[in-house]
Amino acid sequence: MSVLSRRLAAIVTGTLIAFFAMPGVAQAAGVGLAPYFIEYGSGMSTYVGKSGTTTIPIGVMTWGKGTAKSVKLTADLSGITNKVDIIAVSSPCKRSGSKVTCNFGTRKIKGQKKIAASLSLRAKARAPIGRAGTVRLTLTASPRPSTSKVSGKVDVRPEVADLVMTSTVPVARIGQTVTISHKVVNRGPSKEPWVSLSGDVQPGTKFVGGVGCTTTSRTFNCDFSNLAVGQSRVVSVKVKVTGCDKSRGTSGGGTGWVIALPDPNIYNNNLSARVRVVGCPGPTGA
Repeated sequence: MSVLSRRLAAIVTGTLIAFFAMPGVAQAAGVGLAPYFIEYGSGMSTYVGKSGTTTIPIGVMTWGKGTAKSVKLTADLSGITNKVDIIAVSSPCKRSGSKVTCNFGTRKIKGQKKIAASLSLRAKARAPIGRAGTVRLTLTASPRPSTSKVSGKVDVRPEVADLVMTSTVPVARIGQTVTISHKVVNRGPSKEPWVSLSGDVQPGTKFVGGVGCTTTSRTFNCDFSNLAVGQSRVVSVKVKVTGCDKSRGTSGGGTGWVIALPDPNIYNNNLSARVRVVGCPGPTGA
């Protein structure tokens, strides 16, 4: 998956909502714990490149309220080490061969949060392009985790770039024009050749211009190239508020992106085209 289409981005967003809605149902039952690879959920996958080190998030998702003792996360990387090198692990994790153990100890749990760690991986120079294998995580703790095991697939690519996308969410009154800014940061390890951001209008608004973007009244598109590691790019669109979202069925306009290189962590891409409108009901109200 070297290219993320706009449609796929919308599917990913919907999946994220499902992942994060699940623990909330069980909050009244006490402490909830589950391991995550990249992000909370099942069937996650990522990419590692040959030209640099890729940081892969792992850790424990928590929810509910109480105390969790002896929280320990174990990552078995034996399924990928023929094709991928383990360059480093974050504190408090320790590595022994292809096994990484993260002892988080006793934790006070209050709400949905992450106990975060990371793996730094790089594909071997002679590793074939394609599936490297599977990483398996096991979580133990007291009380017993709601989910104790999860796995994630790792693929090898020549180059990858971890992009982080964020958008501002302005507040406006009907009749006002405001600016939504989109920021893209390249965490590497490779230079990103090109990025294309796009989106649809939020009901009750229209696009009236942009900086670094082309717009119609209903759509926007922002293209830029050669985003070096550590660099960021900011583009923006102007939005005029003409009314409320009468359907109350959206939390903003639909958005998506297309990129040149595989992104090892698409879950830190939070692109949006949302304006909170004073006096309006529903998700886009303020």
